[in-house]
Amino acid sequence: MDRERRGHPRISLSLRVFYRVKDSLTAVMLVDDREITAEMLDLSSLGIALLSHYSIPVGTKADLKFSLIDISQPGIFSAHGPIRALGIVRNNTLLKGKRRLGIEFLEISAKDRNIINNFIETILESGPII
Repeated sequence: MDRERRGHPRISLSLRVFYRVKDSLTAVMLVDDREITAEMLDLSSLGIALLSHYSIPVGTKADLKFSLIDISQPGIFSAHGPIRALGIVRNNTLLKGKRRLGIEFLEISAKDRNIINNFIETILESGPII
């Protein structure tokens, strides 16, 4: 869990995320217009950080898809999702031999943003789930 100087809370977690690049010819050629799996490193209501095998250029748009666990009721676990968003790569750095992609959400439904906000709030209030 990461409380920092950002205006929106951000939490660290490790979940699977699927993404497909949209508009960068370089990126499309790199990943052959297919859905890619990456590891979520952190999440906020404004964006997501991923650990990927691919170096996706800054400015590239990507369709994102992931699920979150509903932990609002102790002892009862269910999934929210898939959550879908259109994002843009804002940074790309080397981390652990892979690429850390910082992606800002450009388009996300109010329902999905609310699910993210509630998930983050629950984690921050109750602490780590495991």
